[in-house]
Amino acid sequence: MVWLILLWLLLGILIGLLVAAAQLLPSSWQQHRWLCLSILGALTATVGGLVGILLVGRPLATWMALWFAVACTLLLPYGLTRLQHKR
Repeated sequence: MVWLILLWLLLGILIGLLVAAAQLLPSSWQQHRWLCLSILGALTATVGGLVGILLVGRPLATWMALWFAVACTLLLPYGLTRLQHKR
């Protein structure tokens, strides 16, 4: 189980760095973008993996962690920016 969590953390960090390298984020996130996105990717991959274990079991949990991290790392920065502008 510990190896899976470490794998999900690594996958999330890599996804966050890929999103930062592709500059797929709002303009307000330009400062420390690689750090924020790698942390966001790691957290969402870990949560996605743990939820994946509960929903689909261990064999498919890594795939669920991967897709959950990709979706959240791409969509959450825009959602958070939109919430900040509404206030």
